[in-house]
Amino acid sequence: MPRVTVVGMVLEAFTNLVGCTVVREEPIVGQLGEYDATRHEIRLHPELVGIQARAVLAHELGHAAYRHETSSAHNEREADDLGDWLRIPFCYFMRATKVYPTAQQVAHELDVLPADIRRYTRRVWG
Repeated sequence: MPRVTVVGMVLEAFTNLVGCTVVREEPIVGQLGEYDATRHEIRLHPELVGIQARAVLAHELGHAAYRHETSSAHNEREADDLGDWLRIPFCYFMRATKVYPTAQQVAHELDVLPADIRRYTRRVWG
């Protein structure tokens, strides 16, 4: 099974586990996605697709899992960390970093954004 399909299944299962609703509509604050704590709902921009859609959904699932009611630097880091964990299995990350020398190449291999790899790398290796 392709890795993208597995990640999609993980995100869907985690959405169910957290118990929030995901809707495809323009976020109120004009971002690509947002978590509404009062409705326990994630809004994703309807034009998001592929890697970016998975990245935004995973990040917003981080907010939903922690039930963040406000945005702060701490809450954004928590959402990023959980979102990365959902999309980047550690064993795949380690294997890709042994094969590919750049964040861009590792990101391409793992079907994530280069910024995700740079953030994940800082967390793993400080």
